[in-house]
Amino acid sequence: MKTVSAAIIVVVAAALLSGGAFIVHDDTALFIQVVGCIVGIVGIAGWLMTLRTTKRVDDSK
Repeated sequence: MKTVSAAIIVVVAAALLSGGAFIVHDDTALFIQVVGCIVGIVGIAGWLMTLRTTKRVDDSK
């Protein structure tokens, strides 16, 4: 479940980045996009950490 939570954070960051493109006010759009970048970096780092620490289940037995 931690991997899914991190993936949701990455999707939210993508929404912030794309949503910032539609905001007319330059300073607000820049702020939204910077926040989206920060959230995206944190989300991808968390996602990679959870993928490394999650035990892999072998169901082939």
